[in-house]
Amino acid sequence: MQETILNIVATANKYLSDYVLIIMLVVAGLFFSFNRKFKLPILDEVCFSHLKQSLYRFVALRKDLVKCLAELKFSARKAQTV
Repeated sequence: MQETILNIVATANKYLSDYVLIIMLVVAGLFFSFNRKFKLPILDEVCFSHLKQSLYRFVALRKDLVKCLAELKFSARKAQTV
């Protein structure tokens, strides 16, 4: 009796975790994509402007860091030649 129930549950678990779950995830993704008109919350105006500002700060800091490292390498070479 227990083996029969175990086989039924195992078979149901296999189908639910393999086929039904994938189909449900795809359908839910399409539903919410069309429902929100393909707008992601991160791309809202406020979030996008904040993301853009953060990206500009990161690029500016990176440029400053590269410039500083280049100056350090140049001064190290100059000190070695002297």
